[in-house]
Amino acid sequence: MTAVVNLLVFAALEIGSLGLLHSFLRHKFSLSPLYQLAFVLETQVYPVQANLFLETIFLLQYQLEHLGADFTFRFKWLHGKG
Repeated sequence: MTAVVNLLVFAALEIGSLGLLHSFLRHKFSLSPLYQLAFVLETQVYPVQANLFLETIFLLQYQLEHLGADFTFRFKWLHGKG
């Protein structure tokens, strides 16, 4: 459950940074990056979707590793102390 919460916090921070970048570029250069984002999402929807899916899988695996998951299958806790 904490992995999902961390992922949602990360997504919220990314959306916030996109909003700040949008306002900066809008005021400084009169350019809207949302039009460019919409163009990319219209023309490259499948690669973007695959990339987001893979990033989600990798982020969840990093969270599991930090929680102490043993991917070596040695299970030191079964063999006693030490």
